[in-house]
Amino acid sequence: MKTASSKISENELAKINAQMYEQNLDLATKNKTLFTLSKIYEIVNTSLGVGETSEKIIEAIVKELNFQGAAIALVDKSSRRLSTVAAFHDKRQKS
Repeated sequence: MKTASSKISENELAKINAQMYEQNLDLATKNKTLFTLSKIYEIVNTSLGVGETSEKIIEAIVKELNFQGAAIALVDKSSRRLSTVAAFHDKRQKS
């Protein structure tokens, strides 16, 4: 039976470190996602039109999630055609 003063083996310490790393990585991903969602929420709650709101949202998503680019498209119900409302390419990202 181990006591509080028992030494932790290197193998056990390695396992604990690996678990902590995974938990920290998961937490960092969740934090980044929540931060991005809060930015989108701020944008949506402004009184902008669909086009400008879409442009701001897609730019925020690309920049915050380090994407090269993205687009938002809407489907016209009557014609069943897809039309791009906003697109953004981050020139800082390598192609």
